[in-house]
Amino acid sequence: MRSRIFDWTALAIAASAPLATAQAPFPGTPGVNIGQSLPAGFEGSGAVYHPRLDRLFLVSDSGYVASLEKDGSFFSQTFVGGDLESITVADPSSNFVYLALENPDSVLEFDLVAGVVTRAFDVSAILTGSANLGVEAMTFVPNANDPEGGLFHLGQQSNGRVYVFRLPIVSSASATTYTFVTSYLPVAGLTDISGLEYDREHGRLYAIFDANDRLVEMTPAGVVLNQWVLPGTDQEGIAIDGCELFTTDDVLLQVLKHYDFPSLADCHTFSQQTTRISATTGGTAQFVLRAQAPVPPFAGRLVLGSASGSTPPLALGAISLPLVPDAYFQLTASNANVGPFVATLGVFDALGRSTASLALPPLPPAVVGLSLTHAYLAFHPTTHALVAGSAAETLSIVP
Repeated sequence: MRSRIFDWTALAIAASAPLATAQAPFPGTPGVNIGQSLPAGFEGSGAVYHPRLDRLFLVSDSGYVASLEKDGSFFSQTFVGGDLESITVADPSSNFVYLALENPDSVLEFDLVAGVVTRAFDVSAILTGSANLGVEAMTFVPNANDPEGGLFHLGQQSNGRVYVFRLPIVSSASATTYTFVTSYLPVAGLTDISGLEYDREHGRLYAIFDANDRLVEMTPAGVVLNQWVLPGTDQEGIAIDGCELFTTDDVLLQVLKHYDFPSLADCHTFSQQTTRISATTGGTAQFVLRAQAPVPPFAGRLVLGSASGSTPPLALGAISLPLVPDAYFQLTASNANVGPFVATLGVFDALGRSTASLALPPLPPAVVGLSLTHAYLAFHPTTHALVAGSAAETLSIVP
């Protein structure tokens, strides 16, 4: 069933006519495939980043929900059934994610812990297409003032429109009624919408149109801000974590990870591809280093670590480094580029990018539960004076 009520949100969205913008080159880095651990033939049709679990979730046309670490490891999957085209997170603190089902066009509430669909919202009375041109994209746009915590935006592949719904995900645990709020057309002439994602950190809405290899940036009300040529040819899913953009290709069967999106200035100075390493098997944590002003091009950098956390930070004159000096700090300082510390001493490139990693072998059980925090110091390329300290990231050692 469905209901229609007057809605001030609908009025605001409808009054915000999309603005035409010219497409520009993609601002991020070329994609690196991290989908090698997915089963052979897994066709990623939708993706989302789950901030609490720090993991990617993907859906496939063949009815599976899969989870993947951001470095491509720790794969698992659950069979749901049906032609699943998209996935989104409404409340990261809950166990629920929401799946877009094509034919009949519906939103499924899926419990990640129980591995079951708990209810279905059939929206085909509003949004419907042919067997393979119905709901293809979906995201949740949070709003603290909305009675249900925000609105669901669903993209229809046959006409390129985005339909906005309010689902009773806060007010009820069982109701399947819904409210249709409004619809909008992001870009006139683009119909093959295949992915939607809301970037909570920057308050931007993104849509993929794969027939045109187009990525469109919008406000939450659907006003177009930018258009870019998206790498690839068969882009389906899209997920964002900070300045890392993930896209799925349902023909090449890849999950591509792009860095520095939408610009280097929006990125954290120090980030890592995984938040934990197994003591039983060992593993590698890759660090992504980004230089921001006042760090000049080709500056030197040294990755350091602490097993005692980030506070109080180490004061080095005017430079603050969020690491507590301890035995591990001394180990990283005296063994740069040696043993498990890979490329921890080096230089930034002309664009202010660099990478390093920590490659750990299997470890004794006694280290399980240890947390290792890392950050970098940057040095002037000619005077070698300290220029800046980065943000910090923590890596956990798990069983």
